[in-house]
Amino acid sequence: NVIDPLPVMDELGTDALRFTLLVGSTPGNDMSLSVKKVEANRNFANKMWNAGRFVINAISSLEAGTQVNTYTSTQSNWTLADSWIWARLQQLVRDVERNFQNFQYGQAGQLIYDFFWSDFADWYVEIAKGQLQNAESRTQTSETLARVLDVSLRLLHPFTPFVTEEIWSHLRQ
Repeated sequence: NVIDPLPVMDELGTDALRFTLLVGSTPGNDMSLSVKKVEANRNFANKMWNAGRFVINAISSLEAGTQVNTYTSTQSNWTLADSWIWARLQQLVRDVERNFQNFQYGQAGQLIYDFFWSDFADWYVEIAKGQLQNAESRTQTSETLARVLDVSLRLLHPFTPFVTEEIWSHLRQ
């Protein structure tokens, strides 16, 4: 049962098919490609888009003149959630670099997927919604959201270049 990739790509997206092919394969083995796997990765691309929109809206809602810096930050006013997500992201970067050095691209992609879906989008974004309501933590939370999204998009870019480029271009504005 062979799947023609062109209709799948047209219907579900190039990034979803690309992510499925990169993450769902084991070096040296044949791959069983199913439309359900591609659909699941289309849902992941949608999750990235929604998380990106949330972060961009959080940054945009800050008062005029407030600068959000994705590269430097004072950790002294971080909440426990900010510190936790940043620590998880740093561990992810180390693990992904190790997997890339060992040519384990599928494993690296799966680690990024798990972090982005579970730790960032499902957990930290939900915590951040409450933190954004507090004037004292609003700017720091926005910076943390922007920093984590920025690094996540950079890690995901080799796997899903089209959606990450689009989100990143909006984030940079």
